[in-house]
Amino acid sequence: MIKTGPLKILGRTVPLWAVALALVAFGLVAYAPYLGAGFSADDFIFVNMLEGAIPYDPVQGFWSADVQTYEGFTLLWWAEPGAAGGFLRPLASWTLTSLYSMFGRNAVPFHATLILVHGMSAFVAFLVLRRLSGRDAPALLAAFMFLICEDHGMTVAWIATITDILCVFFLNLAFLCHIMARQERKRWLFAVSLVLFLAAMASKETAAAYPLIVAAYEFLFAERLTDEDQSVRLATRVRLFFAHWWAWATPLLVFVVYMIIYRSTIPAFHSLMYLDPLTQPVRYVSMMLVNLPVMLVGLLTQLLPSLVIMFPGMLPFVAVTGVALFGLLVWALLPYGRERAVWFALLAFVLSLLPGLATEPGERLLYFPSVYGLFVAAWLILQIPRLRQRFTPDAPRGVRIVGPAWGWYLLVSAVILPLILLVVYPFMWIPSMRWPETTILDSLALMGADRHEHVVYLNTNSSFNTFYLPDIYRFHTGEYVDLRVLSSFNGRVWARQESETGIVLRTDDRGWLGNMFARIVRVTPEFTVGDEYPTETFAATILAVTPDRKDVQEVLFEFTLPLDDPSLVLLYYDGESYRTWEPTGEWELLNATLDPFAF
Repeated sequence: MIKTGPLKILGRTVPLWAVALALVAFGLVAYAPYLGAGFSADDFIFVNMLEGAIPYDPVQGFWSADVQTYEGFTLLWWAEPGAAGGFLRPLASWTLTSLYSMFGRNAVPFHATLILVHGMSAFVAFLVLRRLSGRDAPALLAAFMFLICEDHGMTVAWIATITDILCVFFLNLAFLCHIMARQERKRWLFAVSLVLFLAAMASKETAAAYPLIVAAYEFLFAERLTDEDQSVRLATRVRLFFAHWWAWATPLLVFVVYMIIYRSTIPAFHSLMYLDPLTQPVRYVSMMLVNLPVMLVGLLTQLLPSLVIMFPGMLPFVAVTGVALFGLLVWALLPYGRERAVWFALLAFVLSLLPGLATEPGERLLYFPSVYGLFVAAWLILQIPRLRQRFTPDAPRGVRIVGPAWGWYLLVSAVILPLILLVVYPFMWIPSMRWPETTILDSLALMGADRHEHVVYLNTNSSFNTFYLPDIYRFHTGEYVDLRVLSSFNGRVWARQESETGIVLRTDDRGWLGNMFARIVRVTPEFTVGDEYPTETFAATILAVTPDRKDVQEVLFEFTLPLDDPSLVLLYYDGESYRTWEPTGEWELLNATLDPFAF
């Protein structure tokens, strides 16, 4: 049954405009604390671009600028010449440019825009899921869970992630138009869906999953998209799938043409932070197979997928847990073989994860996939016996014990806890997103009124500070300086003066140059003792590496100036605040305490 009219639930009829208004309004209330979050991290780079401090192509957008054009990257001592690449995301860039032209450095309208689009995405997701399933209650519950999902806190709070927000909004609209075009035989809507797909691609590469999702829809719903009286045998579905080849082949062709233009305009990203699936297929597949179950755990539990980046030792346990949860999930869904939308949603969840798994797992990768993954969760919640009788009375009974157990668990995990975390998370996300800016603001007082020509951080409180500090310094002072970060990760660092011009840093912890932020300017996966990295300010020589050679543990920095030169200031983080370091020939532990929430 195709649902096109007003929402009917609990014996009431609600017009669709009221559903849209309610979701958007709830989103504004839920994410209101983020309105005052200000700019964070990449946001400062974009503002500096708009203010003429960094060259970029205004047509191709901010993300098209090569990493070699950013002060934050080129000033890193371990940056390798081969690290290169960018992204083609013009629509997101044009949106931010328009907002800046109207509001300047006032970040509130930027955050308001993200929240509004997020709320509208939830409404369009409701329309998509309603069309797929023909059911009101599961679609509405899934859209609500998407709206409040705890994994979306960072995506909605960070202005730079407007790429994800816009991409998903246009993808949801594109798929809605495709479904309507096929269900109602309106070819013009099919053309609109392709235009919206291009808008999504121009926002973020996550949209690459769209042709796969369309193909899955055309296959699983094949007999419902034809005027013929067809049975649902596999052979019949295959025949119908290829008989209507244009419906899935056209989006695929559009994608191929767009990628040809993309690749001819923007070089492939080459660093240890991102994999290119086309040129590194083996590494991509191995990373995908390991991280897919991690993302499933992120969807079904309160575990943040990025924890496996902060604590790599967790990865095997989380991956095995994900495989086990997937098995239990499929077991619970077996009685609902005729509910095509449920199985489509599970498949679409997996397919929509694939483009993002070219990098480390994180909450942002769940933003689009959760549209479908949460429909599966909503379905199981509504199979709790009392809820099933009220909202899906025609559905078959689920697996005894396993089905209700999933329902009750997901009710708590995906509905009740996220509502609580909506209140808690702003106090976690906002301060953590401000770490780089806080680092600079705390440091300015240490530099004095005259400032210094050379600013050197021996360590910081988080790897999140790695390459943002020069642009934040420029944002607040109006100019760039020679700002160097010697180490930036949540690990204990010792320092001592080697000579009048030399400093040695060492650590027993991992993450110095092995963290995801440090890897963005690296192309060599291993280090060798004796390797030298010359810069204009100092020469770095690696003295010790980890047993697997994938990280460093001790480095000598030989400066071109004496350490007591007045143009040079040495700063360090002591575990609570930033201080000026006074060189000493004895090993000194810079930060005796670590932040349990840093990374």
